[in-house]
Amino acid sequence: NLKENARRFAFMTENGLLNVDRLAAELSRTRKAFYQKQSQQVAVEKRLKEVNGILRDMAAFYETNQVYNQYMSIKNPRKQKQFYAEHEREILLNKAANSRILQYRKAHNLAAPPNFPALKKEKAALLKEQERLNGERKALKETMQGMCEAYRAIDEQMRQVQRQRQRGTVQRRDEFSL
Repeated sequence: NLKENARRFAFMTENGLLNVDRLAAELSRTRKAFYQKQSQQVAVEKRLKEVNGILRDMAAFYETNQVYNQYMSIKNPRKQKQFYAEHEREILLNKAANSRILQYRKAHNLAAPPNFPALKKEKAALLKEQERLNGERKALKETMQGMCEAYRAIDEQMRQVQRQRQRGTVQRRDEFSL
């Protein structure tokens, strides 16, 4: 308990939080910054998920496009049906990927398919941003936890003093002995 109190006091001293009002204000500011970073991280993760999805769809489309084009070039219905039976998975995968690429283009007002290298570059930047936000959030969380511990400790001490006052066992300042 003594070590915890010393650690809290050191934390409060290092951060200039010996004043309860300043501690409360800093705790509020830190919480706000933490939740702001958290919402930024959610936005980055959402975009990262979208970029990963379109990259996966583009890869699937390009991998299966040759089979799909062969299927579409067959004019004989019987041969086309046989080819479809042999390559159903690739044809369906191509159609699904193409459909999602078209939806992406429409949602982002793109005249042409998205640029694969540009998307890979964006993914790398998003991963870097996600890592940065994780680090900042972690630091804010640790600071916030330290402040909360200090605030709870102060609150507990104030309640003890209040209980002692009610019992009449509190010493006045001039009665404290060192």
